[in-house]
Amino acid sequence: MTESLVSGDLAGDLAGEVPGVSAGPGAEVVRLLVNGTVRELAVDPRASLLEVLRESLGLIGTKNGCGEGECGTCTVLLDGRARCACLIPVGAIGSVGTVGTVGEVTTVEGLRGDPVGECLFAAFDRAGAVQCGFCTPGFVVAARSVLAADPDARADAASVADRLAGNLCRCTGYAPILAAVQLAGRRMRADATLVRPGSVGVPAGSVEVASDSVGVPATVAGGSVGGPARPVAGGSRFLAPGTVAQACAELARLGPRALPIAGGTHVMVDGGPAASDAVLVWLGGVAELGAIEQRPRQLRIGAAVSWARLRDDAAVARLLPALAQAAARVGGPQVQEAGTLGGNLVNASPGADGAPALAIHGAELELRSATGTRRVPVAEFALAPGRTVLAPGEILTAVLVPVPARPPAGRLEFFVKVGPRGGRAVIDKVTVACAAVRDGDRLTDVRIALGAAGPTVLLATEAARLLMAGPLDADRIAAAGAAAAAAIADPVDDVRPTAAYRRRLVAGILVRELSDRLGVDFRPTIRQA
Repeated sequence: MTESLVSGDLAGDLAGEVPGVSAGPGAEVVRLLVNGTVRELAVDPRASLLEVLRESLGLIGTKNGCGEGECGTCTVLLDGRARCACLIPVGAIGSVGTVGTVGEVTTVEGLRGDPVGECLFAAFDRAGAVQCGFCTPGFVVAARSVLAADPDARADAASVADRLAGNLCRCTGYAPILAAVQLAGRRMRADATLVRPGSVGVPAGSVEVASDSVGVPATVAGGSVGGPARPVAGGSRFLAPGTVAQACAELARLGPRALPIAGGTHVMVDGGPAASDAVLVWLGGVAELGAIEQRPRQLRIGAAVSWARLRDDAAVARLLPALAQAAARVGGPQVQEAGTLGGNLVNASPGADGAPALAIHGAELELRSATGTRRVPVAEFALAPGRTVLAPGEILTAVLVPVPARPPAGRLEFFVKVGPRGGRAVIDKVTVACAAVRDGDRLTDVRIALGAAGPTVLLATEAARLLMAGPLDADRIAAAGAAAAAAIADPVDDVRPTAAYRRRLVAGILVRELSDRLGVDFRPTIRQA
């Protein structure tokens, strides 16, 4: 199996000619560190990493599946963490021109000779975890990230399944895949030498420069990779400002040609903007946008903070548990590593997971441009699907969330998402966020927000009022559920879930969660159809 997965598979695929990415008018010299070798290529820096790996470098073990981060067949490691290559603009991880730093990319081919990679190849073979084989390289690469970074996951089947939730097997061969990863985990526990820190393929300081590079000097100081890139030449189609002020200046200069991007999970879908004349303004390297700062009675979250950071951050989990719960359900781990809170809000999808979890806290958004700064309540930011209050040249820089000095006793807070694949698919059916404080047999300070239930996030104020109006019992909770459903005055009604179904979901989620969490015996009457 090992030979067919990498060597044999590649030999067969490479028997025909592998076309290169055309060095058209948007091409620039981009320097990448791939599988321990620095590659210098003349490519469009707005092109996806997937396209460059396959078409320019011939690394076709990384497969082209859905093109939107759903299937995981294009999974690679970026500085050791699983990412979808289809969603990464190559300029964001390489250095454009002669400046910048380099992020380390490892593909399935790069796992040859890697102790954990070889262990996984053997385990997939022994467990019979390969059927058609198309998804296998993505699973192996994702599993490498799981086993190397999370020792506890090696023995826990549920944890392994959760960490591989960003990878799909169209042959539905999940049982042997999970068995293979667990088998590799058992071997790793028995042989500590299989866990190696640092780079996957090449130790620090031994990076090679490819002999077929285009001629621009390449250096990787001390083997260090990653970090913010520097702004490049003004004529570039890819700019990486180092500060918010620089970003605002570039947006003002470029006007409508500017396309801000921080994660790529929306902009890069279906090939991204490489065929247009848009100039990508990469915000992912601006340190200020990637910071989480706890201030007196406020948590400031930079707009470029990833869902993975929010999922794992202790302050977010303690102060904003609904947001942490939402972060854990945004796509698979690869999407969580790439996607940002700010991008989720600016995209203005009716199902934006961040909006309900922030609306229940009365969060404000900080918007900046070359002319100044202003704040907008999160519930007023989106005007309609795909439309926000952002003015030309303005960017979302931070989310400002009021928080108490310490969480109150009796706090109740949750975020629930209903959708395909346990809520991890792109399409949400409905989301419900709720915050309240229990005081004996009553609730105070109740706030309820609904997502994917209308064109924008909805606040179910009448449902909240009913819950605070008297002692808790089944009738009050049922009335609140009905009021929350009735709050959907302008629902999303399409071929996925109907408006009536969304209303039933909202009522059912609220009743179930409140009854279970508050210990209220709720036994609805079953009506015959």
